Amino acid sequence: MHESYESYFGKGVWKLTKGSLIVARGKACGTLYKTQMEVCNGGSLNTMQDNSSPNLWHRRLAHMSEKGLHFLTKKQLIPYNKGIALNPCEHCLFGKYHRVAFCKSSERKFGLLDLVY
Repeated sequence: MHESYESYFGKGVWKLTKGSLIVARGKACGTLYKTQMEVCNGGSLNTMQDNSSPNLWHRRLAHMSEKGLHFLTKKQLIPYNKGIALNPCEHCLFGKYHRVAFCKSSERKFGLLDLVY
């Protein structure tokens, strides 16, 4: 029989289990549940990333501006390292592009259905 993962939420605690084995757990922090992780050295493919990276928070918060990230840091809602500059984000740069306008036609038709081929 194939066991599946089960997730339990209650009393400010989150727990992910596979059968009787607890795979992960976390605690409520406001409206989010923060996962408590331990780094395993034995053949694990799981990785942890520094959560104070401004680029990580920029992507997680729907490409929020650097000014917005500083505001959330002042409110102590995210751990943001102010000393590291935000790298240019490809998605944000593409969003700022303007489309090229269509070329103006040299001739203009005034009759109804003149340009229908």
